[in-house]
Amino acid sequence: PSEAIAECLPTLDLVERSGHSFDLTVSYSGIEHDGLGRYGDPVNPNGDMSAMKEMWLLTRPNGILLVAVPCNAENHQPRSRIPIWGNGKIQVLQHRAYGAERYMRLIIGWELEGFVVNGGKVSGRKPGETKISVIARMLHCSFRVGEGQPLLILRKQDNMTFHDVLLEGDNWTGNIASQFEEDYNRLVALSSGNVTCT
Repeated sequence: PSEAIAECLPTLDLVERSGHSFDLTVSYSGIEHDGLGRYGDPVNPNGDMSAMKEMWLLTRPNGILLVAVPCNAENHQPRSRIPIWGNGKIQVLQHRAYGAERYMRLIIGWELEGFVVNGGKVSGRKPGETKISVIARMLHCSFRVGEGQPLLILRKQDNMTFHDVLLEGDNWTGNIASQFEEDYNRLVALSSGNVTCT
């Protein structure tokens, strides 16, 4: 966690000194660029994860984060791709495109309340629905309507400390990633043609 803390120190300092945090935080088409050096920032393959940790720090407990990043589907990918760990892709060091596993890493420390696809109605999380099920449904709906950048509606978990968020991120392994990929593929196969997008 010490490396992740060091990346977030300026934000931590800002929050501690000012005492300011927000009920609502919004990031649209931003964090997928973080850490790729395109805008002069230092290269960091997990710059998007660092940005999400900073937003977690800036959002009050039970506050809302609206975040949209490109999703990963073959029809949204350029011909030249550079693979990154997991099923996310870096596209010519311009931005990342997210698949189920990288979305799950992205939302550590947040409750997934729902999503919006193609500017439509909010599709909320159903009772008993797991995070990976919501992600699978969102990706399915996005691909069905050709939406490349769905909006996630996240609520900051008030029972987690920043240290908990860092530990959960540090404990992410290839086995966990593989399990989410298997769960996602199983859910897609089971729900084929039977998905509610609103």
